[in-house]
Amino acid sequence: MTGHDFILTVREKPRGGSRRTTILEDIRPLGDQIWVIYIHGFNVDQERALRQGRTLWTNLFGGSPPSRVQKGAFLWPSDRYLNRSWSKMAYPAMIDRAARSGRQLGDYLAARNRDSAVLVGHSLGALVALTAADRLRGRGIVRGFALLGAAVDVAEMVDDGSFTFVPLARREAVEYSPSDKVLRQVFRLGQKFAGPYSPRIEAVGLNGQPRSRGWKHHDCGFDHHTHWREPGTAAAVEWVLNHAATGRSPSSTTPAEHNPATRDAEGP
Repeated sequence: MTGHDFILTVREKPRGGSRRTTILEDIRPLGDQIWVIYIHGFNVDQERALRQGRTLWTNLFGGSPPSRVQKGAFLWPSDRYLNRSWSKMAYPAMIDRAARSGRQLGDYLAARNRDSAVLVGHSLGALVALTAADRLRGRGIVRGFALLGAAVDVAEMVDDGSFTFVPLARREAVEYSPSDKVLRQVFRLGQKFAGPYSPRIEAVGLNGQPRSRGWKHHDCGFDHHTHWREPGTAAAVEWVLNHAATGRSPSSTTPAEHNPATRDAEGP
């Protein structure tokens, strides 16, 4: 199985534990290649996160990743309450932890003078990815991102939300599923506890909103906990990478549904 070329972490322990104040390079990235960074979601320990990433890389690259690409993982302590699983106390605390971890990742990429990073965020990891991209807004460091079952409120992407309509990357993709029970039920409940209350709470990963943003969106129909295992997810990430990075022509299974105002024609 294809492994990780690099591992970045703000975890203090493999399971549970607090957030480190600086990023540790468990395996250091190298050179000028494009960095593709998998970011796991809520209540995932280190071993499981690395396993998810390896599965995604196998589906995406098989046994032969392009020489221009390094694939890796960003680990954050989303499982501090691992033994308690989801609770009204755990999830709101993790929203703030995800945002703080995203700012750390953004600062790390800026310090390394990266000019070509692709972020792949699953569930609450999508908030980590968006926060990192927002931290680097306008600097050209984040080449693109793919949000898989994003546990991020649509309100954060519109009007006066944290991430507004302004593109944070040249290629933005969102994989969503209206049948996702976690985002339809548990996410809404968690957001209510986190406050402030809104009767219109909806996860980006539920219906791919806001469509007006102009990102590539794909109704995948996946269960919330299987995104990284699905070949369709690999196709979405490949689209963000672009064929110039992968050395292959765009896949015929690349998500076809998109807004005509997207930046598809811009190239890499």
